[in-house]
Amino acid sequence: RDYPRVGIMTTLHRACAALAVCLAVSASTREVSVDVGDFTVSLATRGPSAFRLRVAPRGTTIAETVMVDDTLEDAEFESFSDDYSTGIRSPFGSIAVTSDGEVVLADSSGRTLTKSEPITKYQPPASNDYGWREGVGAWGGTCTCPDGRVYQVGDHNRACKYGGASLFCVGGTPGECEKHSRSERKGKGVVCAGAHLLVLSAEDGMLYGKGASPDDAEVFTQYSVSPLVCNTAAFTPYYYAPGDRYGALGATAVGANTGNGMKVSYKTNGHKVIWTWSEGYLELYLMPADTMEEGTRSYYELTGRPSMLPKYAYGFGASRWGWEDRRYIEDAIQNFRDGQFPIDYIIVDFEWFASETDYGFQPPGKSSYKDFGWNPKLFSEPQKQLREYSEKYNIRFAGIRKPRIGNTEILDQIRPKGWMLPGGEPAGSWPPLYDQAYAIDRCLNFAQPDVRDWYASEMAHYTDDGVAFWWNDEGETNYFTYHWWNVAERQAVESRTPGKRFLSLNRAFTPGMSRLGAAVWTGDILATWEFLRKTPGTMLNWVLG
Repeated sequence: RDYPRVGIMTTLHRACAALAVCLAVSASTREVSVDVGDFTVSLATRGPSAFRLRVAPRGTTIAETVMVDDTLEDAEFESFSDDYSTGIRSPFGSIAVTSDGEVVLADSSGRTLTKSEPITKYQPPASNDYGWREGVGAWGGTCTCPDGRVYQVGDHNRACKYGGASLFCVGGTPGECEKHSRSERKGKGVVCAGAHLLVLSAEDGMLYGKGASPDDAEVFTQYSVSPLVCNTAAFTPYYYAPGDRYGALGATAVGANTGNGMKVSYKTNGHKVIWTWSEGYLELYLMPADTMEEGTRSYYELTGRPSMLPKYAYGFGASRWGWEDRRYIEDAIQNFRDGQFPIDYIIVDFEWFASETDYGFQPPGKSSYKDFGWNPKLFSEPQKQLREYSEKYNIRFAGIRKPRIGNTEILDQIRPKGWMLPGGEPAGSWPPLYDQAYAIDRCLNFAQPDVRDWYASEMAHYTDDGVAFWWNDEGETNYFTYHWWNVAERQAVESRTPGKRFLSLNRAFTPGMSRLGAAVWTGDILATWEFLRKTPGTMLNWVLG
């Protein structure tokens, strides 16, 4: 039989293969690797309750995702190899690759939770593969591939039950599933160029943990997720499957993540969960868990337990854009105290450090703009003022920050170093308006250590001045901008006040940020009853994600 290559070609070679596996386990990488076709499949534990599955083209250099806590102590495991499979076994279950190239996840009792189709079954096409597909109906909608081409595709005979996830759209962005027939899409489906697939079995299509936007804040299950951050919305590459009793977090190559999205996604059609990635490799963290509570706990252990925030963070804060001057601020503070209204902190927008906004700036910026100063109209004596607000009124101060530079001289200094992200910040809220992006060629690439070091040194004096925390806004320039931006800010605070609890308030989030002391608000929502009604659902979905 012509088995896919898994490092074991015949039973006679099992002993040699097992020896090689043992040697791999004893190495510093602490993983078991087997070859499946053109891929290397690596198995390991990560943290106390998760397996890490990597599917990568042979010879690929892999950098672990920042979503996972890098201080974790990994669970012990033992490797095994027999005529059927090669894998690892831990106290919370096992994961193995079969001789047919299938991945099998089991719990501690040996019960199979999910099993993949052979990894080599789906080869990524060199161009968009559009054509006839068995079992596809005439209800359907559009599928937009990464190259911008749009195709009419049918639903996979699911009667549009799973919305856009019902469409035969692989590696692209599905539109709405329309419940009426059109001849041009009957039996049609598309697999976009370069799309890699990992197809897992599923007991049912109920998946939790997607995150949310205002459109689906009150919906707790999702059938299709493409990770993304934007104003008022955050979607994560995570789910918990109650029917199959496990959780999963997906990631792909760092260099493949451009813009405010992540090039890994999943969807379910009710009996399968299909993970798709278009570049590099797939990292999948799998967590056996009988209940959602147990699954969420394992997920938080993997990404890092949330840090304890400063006590004042749990109180009431007054935030606005439009504090007029020093007297205005101090009158407001006094009125809160005189009226015995609860307040623990104030947040000030652009006007605390700048006399104008930078929204209309072109790529060169303006020489008059000050990125790291104080606006004397509001803060003529910043250290004295913030000390008085804290000691006399027990009120902390936070200022807004943007992940970009507006000053011409600074931009001229740092651009030659390659510190800027391409593009800018998407405009609007949900869905983002990419064609109206602003701050073009002025957004910092915080993923670079040199950028973080420089930014931390520029920001450190604010801690001396008395700034308590930061309000991070418009950081949807890259999927992980908020994460690395917080690392830089925390570095600045730690350099002046070691051991101080760090706090930031961010307009969106990615998994793992909460271990840094980063909190999140629901974005620039409107002061309406509709948005108030959606807020509990938004927060619950975000907590699960």
